[in-house]
Amino acid sequence: MAYRKGYYRKSRSRKDGRATAVSRKRFTASPAGRHRKIARNCFAIARKAKAAGNYRHYWKMVNFGKRALALSKAEHRLWTRGKALTARSFATHRRAKARLRS
Repeated sequence: MAYRKGYYRKSRSRKDGRATAVSRKRFTASPAGRHRKIARNCFAIARKAKAAGNYRHYWKMVNFGKRALALSKAEHRLWTRGKALTARSFATHRRAKARLRS
């Protein structure tokens, strides 16, 4: 079956050779993972805007991406109390705490 230009067959590996988020153990199921994903998309849009010479949009997207990567209110609260998360996920934090208890 022939595929139109720009459309590729569905496979587990990417055409550009990069590993998928799941294989790199980077899930977007947690709020932190979703924020990472948003930031990555913002930075990609920023690069395209810069290439097109639209610097106003470039800076807007860069700042938006930076804000997406900032700590959430809950994470900031834990950080200030000296209970920084081992990874940016409450599930991971819970698991780490459980390991310490046992």
